[in-house]
Amino acid sequence: MVPGCSHRLIENTGGTDSETSNADSSIQGAEPQLTPGEEATLTLTATDVSSLTFNLPDSIAGINYSFNPDGISPTPDNIDYSYPPGWSWENPTSVDLEIPISVSHDATPGEYQYSLEKEQTDDDEPVTETFQITILDDA
Repeated sequence: MVPGCSHRLIENTGGTDSETSNADSSIQGAEPQLTPGEEATLTLTATDVSSLTFNLPDSIAGINYSFNPDGISPTPDNIDYSYPPGWSWENPTSVDLEIPISVSHDATPGEYQYSLEKEQTDDDEPVTETFQITILDDA
């Protein structure tokens, strides 16, 4: 329905990153593997986007993320600071988004899901893909 969306780990202070690829999906993503105390920066690149939403359930203790207005290009026309955070543009555009994440030192090892959702226009059905962040044992 909507062409091209990719998400990859661009900076990682020690974990590993594996790409996921589903040729039938308009969203592509990475699934980082981090140990407690590590940080990474996720980059999301999407094309033909009118709205974009990032969802990492707030019930996941130990994985923190933040958004810097300078990490979103082009600047969104509207920003939704509620949960989950979202951005929208008047006209469909290509978007680059950097999402810094960090894993607390006491985070419980396991696999945690987050999702990316995008729409091309208000009339289109949203496209959502779910990915994993894996917290490895600190051993």
